[in-house]
Amino acid sequence: MLDPLFRSAARSASAATTLTLAAAVLGATAATSSATAAPAAALRAAGNVLVVDDDGGAGVDHTDLQAAIDASGAADTILVKAGTYGAIAIDGKTVSVVADTFPVLISGQSSIQNVGAGQRVVLRGLSFSYGFGTSLTLGANFGPVWLDACSVYSEGTPLFLPAVGMVVGSCDALVLSDCSIASGDAPFGTVGAGVEGLTLNGSTVHLYDTVVSGGTPFEGFPGGAGLLASGCELFASGCTFNGGPGGMGDDTGNPFAPCTDGAAGGVGLRLAGSASDVTLLDTAIAGGAGGAAGGSSCSAGNPGAATSIEVGSPPADLGLTWPARHYDIPSPIRSGQVGLLELTATPGELAWAIFSVDTAPIPFPAFKGSLALAGPLIFAYAGQVPAGGTLAVPVNINLPPGVPYALAYEQGLFFSLEDEFVLGTPRLGWVLASTF
Repeated sequence: MLDPLFRSAARSASAATTLTLAAAVLGATAATSSATAAPAAALRAAGNVLVVDDDGGAGVDHTDLQAAIDASGAADTILVKAGTYGAIAIDGKTVSVVADTFPVLISGQSSIQNVGAGQRVVLRGLSFSYGFGTSLTLGANFGPVWLDACSVYSEGTPLFLPAVGMVVGSCDALVLSDCSIASGDAPFGTVGAGVEGLTLNGSTVHLYDTVVSGGTPFEGFPGGAGLLASGCELFASGCTFNGGPGGMGDDTGNPFAPCTDGAAGGVGLRLAGSASDVTLLDTAIAGGAGGAAGGSSCSAGNPGAATSIEVGSPPADLGLTWPARHYDIPSPIRSGQVGLLELTATPGELAWAIFSVDTAPIPFPAFKGSLALAGPLIFAYAGQVPAGGTLAVPVNINLPPGVPYALAYEQGLFFSLEDEFVLGTPRLGWVLASTF
């Protein structure tokens, strides 16, 4: 049954299209439009906004993203304009980066490492890619690392080895929300099987609405696994793990052996090495397609298995009645600008938006998911999900004079009689002063 806190919120809420909370620590004021003030108490007031634009120009602080990262303090945020930037290295510091306009392309081998327990890294809207190796590696991070609406794509070196899309090791609190991660097609002449889209080792990882795809090998080799986990605690909601397709067979031109068979597709999820604790909610796992035969006298490869359990137990499925719930926000928005929160679930469910000024993702069985927020939480009742399945809630935040930006950690919460409380997608919400 409904907890008294939520019954009270439901009774006090107005229409299903408003969020109502008193303005608080930032002194944000309600808009005069039909949209209401968002919960300012849950916004982290901070330092400066550093503007990065590879084209330069008025109001630009840096043309190089790495220079902005090096110059930023823990209370600052970095606002990146569309463009192409070199690889970034974040080492042992708090960093906040948000793409203002798309695309923001990061080319090269980037890394995030040594983030301490009292630090955090939050990135939104960045596209990492590299054509000669893994484009993003995370390691030895004890503080939270959060990638929101990011993409990671890696290709191997021609004539050598394919490249894992993204590598994660020894990370205590990683959140991937609405991301895509892939190992690409192996370059010409690359030797060996396709490799993983995402490799996780000794880490605690929370995946929401994220697609992971294994690599496609060169001719005759099997496809790569979508996700490989070893010694991890992994929660995935609304995700897709795809094995890479197998390599096609070869038309040899030899009259005695005119062709070769296609290779097998990769597995969608592979658990190997040390045992992992994996919990899934509405997550699709599929093996890759078998490679095409090299000729009519040869055979196509076998499709890959959905899951390969080499050690430990199979993944646990929450087995809920309804699909995963989703939460989406516009970010960044400007002070005074009306934006729409979108809460997507089964029609008739009750929906809340949760706001916080901090993040420390943990499994949260009572709400059937992982809670990505920390510190005091503000629950704002949004309403009942309509027949179309998406509840759109207008919000408006007016920052007080002199406050350049604010950052909220946000997550959806939903209630149905069948599934009771279920957490939705966590997101990063920036509000910038209108001068940026």
